[in-house]
Amino acid sequence: MQIFTSDVIEQKFINSDNSEFSANTTILTQNEIDKLENPDFYSQAIQNSCTVFIFPIKVTDVLTNEDEVYNEEYLSQLRKIFKVAQDFEIKFFFLPQIDESILQNPDLTIKSMKHTARRLKKFENINGFVIPQEESFKNEKVRQEFISELSEKHEHYKFVDLV
Repeated sequence: MQIFTSDVIEQKFINSDNSEFSANTTILTQNEIDKLENPDFYSQAIQNSCTVFIFPIKVTDVLTNEDEVYNEEYLSQLRKIFKVAQDFEIKFFFLPQIDESILQNPDLTIKSMKHTARRLKKFENINGFVIPQEESFKNEKVRQEFISELSEKHEHYKFVDLV
């Protein structure tokens, strides 16, 4: 049964050092994320020449109503996904999805993604993060803080813009 029905595009990326690269990429939808615990999804993606998944993570799915307390149940679910994915030659970039309710506070996005990175640090198939496209992240100071905070214990992560 065909479960990978996504479009694969040649996506150009720009690294934070301004170097460029391209990869056959799929930007995952929620429907596809729900299939990521099935190894057949990855096998079929590879058969379709997909090498990179852009994985949207809603910042509010990581946060809770309490400061410095994160949704560990959600992060545990992500660990299950990446445990299956590590057996395949597909790389992931996280794309933070920022709800309007927290748009004016980039610090919440940075903290939640830093915690996410810490919880998923053992998975080598996670290449890094797409820098959020929201207006607050176009500010160079905020962009650099995002990169600096998430690089702190994850030197191997790349931080990219989609072109």
